[in-house]
Parts: sequence; structure tokens; C-alpha cells
Amino acid sequence: MAVTYYAGCDLALAVTLTDQNANPINLTGATVTLKMLDPGGFQRILSPTVTSATAGQISQQLTAAQLATAGEYQFQVVIVENGLTSASNQFSLTLSEQLF
Repeated sequence: MAVTYYAGCDLALAVTLTDQNANPINLTGATVTLKMLDPGGFQRILSPTVTSATAGQISQQLTAAQLATAGEYQFQVVIVENGLTSASNQFSLTLSEQLF
């Protein structure tokens, strides 16, 4: 079953960060940010909630205002720990235009 997301709606984004062997990345003591690039090229730096540090889980509430435009939104998680910065692979979310 396909799921369609629409521009202008609130959305809760949940992400589990894993290493190349699919093991969860331990986020204990790390600073985590979420970069978001909207379809118009505007970049936002967000501060997600770490929901489980040892399981590598984060969440971010995205508002209707942040998701106002239909199109592809690109994301990347950035982790800073002990002065070292690492970044996730980019992932995307495509929002459709609302019909009504």
C-alpha cells in the first residue's frame, strides 16, 4: 500500500541511524542536527529529539509551514561527538499537491 503525504500538513519524522553493518549508532553524548532542504532550495537546520540514544533513534516534528510547498524535501542527519563530525546518507520525502 502506497502512502501519500501532502504539502501543508504536519508530519512526525522518525529516523533510526545505523552503521554500515545495520547496527544502531549510539548517540549518547552526541549533538545531533537535521539539515532539511526544501524544493525551493531553502535550507533549515533543525534540532531533532533523541528518542533513544543507545538505539540511534531521533524524531522531528515538521510543521505545515515548513512543508508548505509540494515537491522533494532532502534531509541529512549530522552527528558531532568528541569534536568529530559525521553525516548520514541523504534521504528524501516527496510531498504531493493537495487536491482541495
